[in-house]
Amino acid sequence: MEWFQLPISLLAALSIGFIVLALTIMQSDGRLSSKLVHNRHDPEMIARCEKLVLRYLNSDNPSFDELFVKVKEFSGSTALDITLMAATRAMEYDITFRRDRLHRLRAIILDRLGRFAEATESCRASLRWDNNHTETRKLLIKAYLKCGSYKLARLEIEKILPSKKSDMDVELYGDLLRKLDPAA
Repeated sequence: MEWFQLPISLLAALSIGFIVLALTIMQSDGRLSSKLVHNRHDPEMIARCEKLVLRYLNSDNPSFDELFVKVKEFSGSTALDITLMAATRAMEYDITFRRDRLHRLRAIILDRLGRFAEATESCRASLRWDNNHTETRKLLIKAYLKCGSYKLARLEIEKILPSKKSDMDVELYGDLLRKLDPAA
């Protein structure tokens, strides 16, 4: 073997190793894996976010958009990841807040992260605590549609139609039902 072949072979092997490592820690959409993102947050940032999440959960009129803006001020582009982590940790607390709201918060975050299957689980958990929450049911319908679970989406639409007062909502969901099942 020539003296220059060994370094070239070593460089090729190292390059392939780094590519495999990079692909391992990247998600399919090019973002860093959540596990890696969680590890790089400092404890102070997480504690601040947890306080905001707890305030959101105990608020009389919670707004996810306001919560997200406040978290984004100190966490930047990882606001959704850190808020999800704080909401997940809040599930471990033994305090008095509405559990349906906590699960709904997780569903909203998971939906925005594109993790629709997990969002459906959080929506269903929220609906176990408050079965009549229309916004959670709408989010569940959206997540089911994104997952391709059209039969389950149809069932949820049928649950929401009788409660809708607005003719526009009835028409919208009726159209959606017809698109899901042309025989309807």
